[in-house]
This record gives sequence, C-alpha cells and structure tokens, in this order.
Amino acid sequence: ALNNNSIHLKDFKLKDNEKYVIVFGNEGQGVSKEIIDIADYVLKIDINNIDSLNVAIASGIILYSLKK
Repeated sequence: ALNNNSIHLKDFKLKDNEKYVIVFGNEGQGVSKEIIDIADYVLKIDINNIDSLNVAIASGIILYSLKK
C-alpha cells in the first residue's frame, strides 16, 4: 500500500520465530482501510516509470524478497 507508514520492501526483514499473515489486494479495490489500519507492517515495492503492478506480479516479488 502506498501511504505515509509504508516500509520499502528492501528495508523489511522477517524476524525469526515470528508468525506473519500477508494480505494482497486486487488491482481495483486494494486492501481495505480496516485491514491496513490494524496491520503491523505495510510494505511497498519500489518501481520506476510504472503506475502499478498486477497483484500476481506484486505477490511474487514480495514472497521472493521475503524468502531471501
């Protein structure tokens, strides 16, 4: 999500032994404000010269990055 509290994906690291739920929103509706408001972390992907990413592409980038 793009908001003032978003963390760049490259700056986020998973913590060992901590459980996560990752929520992806579709291109039209995104993630609801209620979910974003209760989230511990909101991530954003740095992209240049592109307006948006398909949710499948965005989730692939995020999951690959978090697995490293």
